[in-house]
Amino acid sequence: MMKNLLFSLLAVVLFSCTTVQGQESEIDMVEGSAFTLRKLSAGKSVPFSASARVVNRAFGAPDSSVREYSEPDDLTYTRSTYSGLRIYFYDGSIESFDFSTTAFGLVFQDRVIKVGDHIRTLSSLFPRSYAARTRDQLFINLLHKGQSTDAHVVIFFDRDDRISYIIVGAE
Repeated sequence: MMKNLLFSLLAVVLFSCTTVQGQESEIDMVEGSAFTLRKLSAGKSVPFSASARVVNRAFGAPDSSVREYSEPDDLTYTRSTYSGLRIYFYDGSIESFDFSTTAFGLVFQDRVIKVGDHIRTLSSLFPRSYAARTRDQLFINLLHKGQSTDAHVVIFFDRDDRISYIIVGAE
């Protein structure tokens, strides 16, 4: 799984670096604030920038919570797990999250993107990203107040073109 994550991050960097200033991006660029994370059974959502307290209020106490040190970043994160969802908190707020469970979904423009959906359902939401998808991944760059960031959404899909894993966060 880590190898897939590293490959995904490399591909995002390559996509980002090949875009010449003033030229349209090959993949969609969307405000990070346009996405929320939803616990589907409860119908409760949290924004990408939510604090651990807000997440716990919406989703309940995590199944586990551990502090981890990231050598490349030289930072300590808290990784909390909620029924197959992993959220990484830095400085009290969500830094990134990933899931491969049907218990959670990513909400964009009132549409829930979830594990098990056909990748084709994203073609109208993210047309550039859909056209530029690899054989098993679709990338979306995230903006913050209109500015490029190193944050992204990576949506993995299987041989049957069904979404199998979603990552949201910074490199």
